[in-house]
Amino acid sequence: MSAKYATMDQFVVVLDWVISQRPDSAYSRFGLFRIAFDHPEILGSTFGAPDAMRRLNQFGAILASTVRRTDLVARDLSVFWILTPECNSEIMGCRISEILIKVEEIGLDVVNCTVDAHVFPLENADLSNARLLLESLASLPADYRFEAAPE
Repeated sequence: MSAKYATMDQFVVVLDWVISQRPDSAYSRFGLFRIAFDHPEILGSTFGAPDAMRRLNQFGAILASTVRRTDLVARDLSVFWILTPECNSEIMGCRISEILIKVEEIGLDVVNCTVDAHVFPLENADLSNARLLLESLASLPADYRFEAAPE
């Protein structure tokens, strides 16, 4: 069984459940990767809208097939999310490198791609619900961050 490529609605339901766990629960410790293609309009003008969407879909499918079975992958327009059980810093670094290699292979490196990894439990995050959390993560400092600028 491979990891699941979920809809955002499915992803939010799972994330809501995870963030509602007690702080001392094993389920309260997890990683959340945010892979953002900062200017999707450049992807559209570079490849044409249909090809840009195809490439983003291809990237999502590759992400879902290469992560662990316990991970959950979702896409919200040009932002991808990976929810993963607790990871150490070495694993986080390796995962970010793997993600960036896939970005280049598919040709999505024509725009700035930012990869953030947040390790939970988080301080200063709005944990009242998953949607608010996802919206706020872009403005919070990440535990691990990589910005790949186009050449």
